[in-house]
Amino acid sequence: WSVVASIFLVYTEINRYLGSIYFYQATRAFNTEGNLEKAILKINQATIFDPRNDFYFQNAAQAYLSRINQIINQQTTNQEGLQKIQEKFTSDLSVAIQLSKKAIDLNPLESQNWLTLGQIYEAVILLVPGGAENAIGAYENALKLEPNSPLIATAIGRSHLVLGDFLKQRNDSSGAAKEYDLGITELEKAVNLKVNYL
Repeated sequence: WSVVASIFLVYTEINRYLGSIYFYQATRAFNTEGNLEKAILKINQATIFDPRNDFYFQNAAQAYLSRINQIINQQTTNQEGLQKIQEKFTSDLSVAIQLSKKAIDLNPLESQNWLTLGQIYEAVILLVPGGAENAIGAYENALKLEPNSPLIATAIGRSHLVLGDFLKQRNDSSGAAKEYDLGITELEKAVNLKVNYL
């Protein structure tokens, strides 16, 4: 059994090492080369070789979020092109959410994992039903883990304000007013936290 255990440990360490190499390549591809597609390919490989590393899944989710933002900003008047954009958007959003939730499953006490999930939902508040509620819920979980973070409080406030705009466009004045009030409250909280944030 000791031989088997030793082989397993060596195998695990090799995979972790390969995971770190792929993560480095992903970071270089994104930050230095500006190649998002290559970065996504490499970070996905990192998650395969080291599937217990929540940081890799978190970064993979962020990479897909970057591509989602690119898709949202694409414009086309061609019906076929529009359909392809919608299909890619739906696919990437699903993958991003899955990756983010995997990171949370691996390490639910890491606030950045919840923050990433919130950022994904916030990006699609105006496009996906329930996006605002899911974004705020994820951010609130992050805030529980890091209650003095002005960044997270700002994200919550921002999400309430975007939801308020959405409701206003739908002629829901009372709902919009409620969200605006909640948003302002959170932003004021963020300002106070920033003063005392270390």
